[in-house]
Amino acid sequence: MATNNFKSFSAASGANVTSQVDWEALPALLTGFTAGKAASAQVNKALRQSTTIAALVGQFIANSGTDALDNGDVAGLVTKFTNALITNLGLTNILR
Repeated sequence: MATNNFKSFSAASGANVTSQVDWEALPALLTGFTAGKAASAQVNKALRQSTTIAALVGQFIANSGTDALDNGDVAGLVTKFTNALITNLGLTNILR
């Protein structure tokens, strides 16, 4: 079984994250967090959203039988993701 090193952060039920309604109304979505103390629930929400998508892509790669490793090799991950699209979705003629 292939390995997926990319994991979702703060994904457990009851995790300390800002509600979706509050998140969508947060001014920092447009400007980013400013200097000062950051609210942990807001930071956790930002991390959860980005790491969940990373985990999803990593698992998609792993499901094709290739390891998705957190080793800093972006070009390698792009190749693995492209190959996973071909393997999992049969997109040979479109992507090659």
